[in-house]
Amino acid sequence: MAFAEAVTEQISLLEAGNILEALDRFFAKDAVMYSNSVLFAEGFLRCRQMQEPFLAAAANIRAEIANKYLDEEKQLCVFRNLTKFDGPDGVTRQIDGLHIQQWQDERMVCEWYYNGDPMQALLAKDVLKNPAIGCVPPLTG
Repeated sequence: MAFAEAVTEQISLLEAGNILEALDRFFAKDAVMYSNSVLFAEGFLRCRQMQEPFLAAAANIRAEIANKYLDEEKQLCVFRNLTKFDGPDGVTRQIDGLHIQQWQDERMVCEWYYNGDPMQALLAKDVLKNPAIGCVPPLTG
């Protein structure tokens, strides 16, 4: 499976609300996640553990992935996550986040997630056409 095919399959799983399945299928064992450039989790198991409480509390997930762009040369993917879900209190909430993913051998090895002001700053710099500018800490190699 090529990079573009792997990303497309992952996004299909996300859009179907199968977030943990997408993580299980495509996250590398030694993957790293950042949130607004701060280390969020290291390693597949810890990354998964950090997602589980949120997903356990979310009901009626209505995924919307927008503005997908692939940089095939650098194996970077960027997209907006505009997913809606119902919280445990029954109130509908919407995520407004930016995901930048570094892939290698059809696995995601690093994900940078941005929201709020850091996301807006990157959008103003046209990150959706140049995802490498959001890779902070920067890509190696």
